[in-house]
Amino acid sequence: MQLGRWILPIRRKTPIRRFMMVAIALVLLLLSLTDGAFEYRASVRQMIDMRDRALARIAAGYLRALRAQDADTSKIPSSVFQEELGQVETPDLRFRVSNERGDYLGGDAHLKAPREGSRGAGLVQAEVYDDTVDGDVLRVAAVRDYLLLRTQAEPVLVQVAEPAQARVSAEYNIFWRIVRSQALRLCIVLALVWVVIEIGLSPLRSLQEEIKRRRPQDLTTVDTHRPSELVPLVKALNDLLAAQQASLDQQRKFLTDASHQLRTPIAVLRTLVQGTLFGQTPAAESMPKMLNIIDRATGLTNQLLSMAKTDQLLRRGDWRDVRLDHIARDVAVDFAPLIARKRLDFSLQATSLTLQTDPWLLGELVKNLVSNAIHHSKKGGALGIVVRELKHEAEMVVWDHGGGVSEDVLERLFEPFNVPKGSSGIGLGLSICRQIAESMNASVDLFNRIEAGEVVGVDAVVRWVRPQQPGLDTEFFHGLAAANADEPAAASAAAVGEAHGRS
Repeated sequence: MQLGRWILPIRRKTPIRRFMMVAIALVLLLLSLTDGAFEYRASVRQMIDMRDRALARIAAGYLRALRAQDADTSKIPSSVFQEELGQVETPDLRFRVSNERGDYLGGDAHLKAPREGSRGAGLVQAEVYDDTVDGDVLRVAAVRDYLLLRTQAEPVLVQVAEPAQARVSAEYNIFWRIVRSQALRLCIVLALVWVVIEIGLSPLRSLQEEIKRRRPQDLTTVDTHRPSELVPLVKALNDLLAAQQASLDQQRKFLTDASHQLRTPIAVLRTLVQGTLFGQTPAAESMPKMLNIIDRATGLTNQLLSMAKTDQLLRRGDWRDVRLDHIARDVAVDFAPLIARKRLDFSLQATSLTLQTDPWLLGELVKNLVSNAIHHSKKGGALGIVVRELKHEAEMVVWDHGGGVSEDVLERLFEPFNVPKGSSGIGLGLSICRQIAESMNASVDLFNRIEAGEVVGVDAVVRWVRPQQPGLDTEFFHGLAAANADEPAAASAAAVGEAHGRS
């Protein structure tokens, strides 16, 4: 796959049809050039061999004509050349006749005698070679035989020469003949390929039309009875539709729960106000209840606004380097008055840890966990934050001495508006925490902490797993560094494990 993209890089928005046509056209062009080169080479060799044999036949025919005309070169008809050439184009030929000693007997006196070579003892033998006369390159065929001269048979040499330019013209004609045939063949094949591609892409167009005809509210799955190449796409689309349907169902449930959570306290508040106005309930008795309802409604509204802002920031995805240890320290400062009011023993142990995320989101994650810990801690109890580096992960633990939660309830606490009995919480904080943690490729879990065989509190644990293989996404886990000298020393995994064991 990577090799294909390196050989033929394309943009993501390039149409598949165009990409396939360009790719196939390039491959066919390469094959046509290769085939044309081999065909041209073979055709030229065939043409050269054919013209050499034609020259040899002309020389032999000329020799026979000399024998018929009693060695008189002036009486040889020009038709000898055309008859022997056959289908070969008749060129501007030159000839020379000489005896064994090289004495000129007739024809073109400028032609040179051939190299010493084949001499037939009464047999006709042809020798073909290249020669240059007055700057002209010639292809010469020479034939030796005995001829009756002056009442006795003597060996003679007949040479027939053809200008090399005639062969260059023949090569030029061969070249353009091959180019025209290859171009015509390429056009026909590309036209057939276009038709095949159109037929092959028709199921994709059918799927496109089917999706276009759907109403926006229709999230039913798409039929998977399609070509095998489209099945993974259709399955992925169905998974997306199912996830969208689940998200819509969750949103509807959330809106129903949120409206119920808002409508109930408002109805109670209206009843209390009416009772106070009509003197049915003393103001001293109803006012604290009203304030409590208003505080709860305000908290719910703030949580809903927080969820809306979380969704907005997650969609924007504008991440930057954020120090988790600094965020933890700032949150501790913000909650200092509330911690002091409940006389809680607070501790912060933080290793320097940098994440790629949004500062507000990370702060909201820590705030919700610390707020829950403070809310469930008893007066005079203890809570703390630990930020530490383990072997293959980074971890933040927010712990408290609130007495723990039933094991059956722990996981359901991350569901919106799921509040344990007897709790005055709203039930959105942990849901927001999990949403933020998942956006940072992290996990958030709750564990009951056991000391001396008894549940004494809850650990809220957020883990960022360090990538173990090259090429994995490290966007949200930017890096770990040693703690600064002026910062609180980080507790080791063993020390924290001994102090805060989990069930």
